Amino acid sequence: MTPRERVLTVLEHEKPDRVPLDCLDIMPRLLPELKKYYNAKNKQELMLKMGIDIVTVAMDPPKGFKRINFPEPKEYWWLDSFGVTQMDEWGIKVKPTGEGEYWVFSYHPLQKAENLEELKPPNLDLPDRWNHVKLAVERYSKDYLVAGMMEATLFEHAQQLRGYKEFFKDLYVNKKFASELLDKLLEYKIKMARKFKEFGVDIIRLGDDIGMQTGMIISPAIWREFFKPRMKELIDEIKKGRNIYVYYHSDGYIEPVIPELIEIGVDILNPIQPDCMDPVKIKKLYGDVLTLHGTISVQETLPFGTTENVRNTVIERIEKLGKDGGLILAPSHVIGSEVPVNNVITLYETAKAYKI
Repeated sequence: MTPRERVLTVLEHEKPDRVPLDCLDIMPRLLPELKKYYNAKNKQELMLKMGIDIVTVAMDPPKGFKRINFPEPKEYWWLDSFGVTQMDEWGIKVKPTGEGEYWVFSYHPLQKAENLEELKPPNLDLPDRWNHVKLAVERYSKDYLVAGMMEATLFEHAQQLRGYKEFFKDLYVNKKFASELLDKLLEYKIKMARKFKEFGVDIIRLGDDIGMQTGMIISPAIWREFFKPRMKELIDEIKKGRNIYVYYHSDGYIEPVIPELIEIGVDILNPIQPDCMDPVKIKKLYGDVLTLHGTISVQETLPFGTTENVRNTVIERIEKLGKDGGLILAPSHVIGSEVPVNNVITLYETAKAYKI
């Protein structure tokens, strides 16, 4: 099977030649050794040689846009080699932490706002905005499914604009503001989804981290009040007119709302975080209508397991979750710098070699 045929087969819950593979990202420290092992010239070539079956692409910033650097307090100056605080098109600022591989939000433009008069979403019709999306579809769609990236869809994006504490308070005591902000974001995301559809992607990746290790970040009741109806409206728009698969990401424990995610049209659920949810249980309950994506722990198996542990986990996942389709195997998040390169290779080579 081609990668495209393979993924379409499992999305229709039929038996593929082997389990499809994916990867959210790989931290830079691992790339030189992996590129050497796979004889890859760049990151995209590396992903394809590893056996990744889905090509994911995001829209571009507008032509001429440059992230603006801002001075930070003296204790952060030593991070200059990795860049200092940066601002996106919405005015949200982030700064790198540690050795520059991760970052935190340092400024929320709506943190002190009393209304949304100054909120101006980026222009989705600017020249060159969609160059990489168009190129990815032209180059890869014959042999691969192409996914458009729209994660941090509503919940996370609202937090980034408003600030975490402020937005959580809004959900309870300033509901009018929260609703207006989410409606503006929904309008923008609908326009973005239409653009992805226009350029011919096969999958649209939505998602918000509504779960943590020990439970949901927000109550199911709050999710149903603010997010479920808006996500349904967005998904209905995505699926209008042509067959597009909807992928939804949330880290953590989200079992209480999985049936409702299916109800509003989610086809692929990521990452089924095995550190707090049982993939076998989720497969048993929803595997006839939901494709599981992920399931390999980046907290335990990949960083701390032996190659034998990794190999056995991959085989177990395929045996218990992927025999009759409905599984796209992947790490449950970005492959971190602490992961031994041999474990990454073992994951992908074991999966590619295991014939269903």
